[in-house]
Amino acid sequence: MVGKLRKGENPDVKLLESMRLDPIDGVPLIELHMARLSRTAVHFQFATPDTEAIRQDILSYKVESTVKLRLLYSSDGSYELTHEALQPLIEPIRLRLAPEPIPANIDKDLLSFKTTQREVYDSFAAQKADAADVVLYNRDGFVTETTIFNLFIMSPAGVLMTPPATLALLEGVYRQHLLNNGAQSRLIHVDELQDAGRIYVSNAVRGLLAAELAA
Repeated sequence: MVGKLRKGENPDVKLLESMRLDPIDGVPLIELHMARLSRTAVHFQFATPDTEAIRQDILSYKVESTVKLRLLYSSDGSYELTHEALQPLIEPIRLRLAPEPIPANIDKDLLSFKTTQREVYDSFAAQKADAADVVLYNRDGFVTETTIFNLFIMSPAGVLMTPPATLALLEGVYRQHLLNNGAQSRLIHVDELQDAGRIYVSNAVRGLLAAELAA
C-alpha cells in the first residue's frame, strides 16, 4: 500500500494540510505546516514543495471570517487551496473507544502522514455512534489518537501528555506546537485514559479542546 502513494503511481492520492486561517492573523502555525508538508513530500518521493510560493499564496488568500483552509499537494508539485466554514463544536468533545484495536497489518504510513488516503480513519469514524470521535489504540492497549485529533491527558503535575509518534500516529501541527511549549510524549494505556481526570484533543484548525470519554 505504501507504493500507491509514491510519486506518479496513484495521482488521485494527494498530500494534505488543514490549517486555521484567520482574516487578521493569517495561519499562525504556517511554518510548522510547511515543514511537515516538505517532510511528507520527501517521504513519498513527491516533487519538492516550493514552500515560499505556497506561503505567499496562503498569505494572500482572503477570507472574511476564520475558516478551515485546505491545501492539497500533488506528486508533480502542483497544489490547490480551498476553504470551508468552521462549524461550532460543543466542549467537552465526546469520545468513544474504538471497538477493536488498529489492525496489526495496517500500513503505518497511512497513520503517520497526512494524505487524502483516509480509509483507515473513516472506517473507525463510522463506529462513533453518539460520540463526536473515536479513540484509536494498538493491540498492546496503548492509545494513539482519534480520527481527526491528537490526544492528550493532564498529568498529576499539570503537564500535558500525548502518545509518542513511535506508535504510528499523525504528528499534528498543533501537537508539535504544544510539545514545543512544554507538553511531553509518553505511552498512555487505555486504562490510564479511562481513569484520567482531564482529557484534551487538538488539531491545527481547532487548537486545544477539552474532551471526555463516554462510559
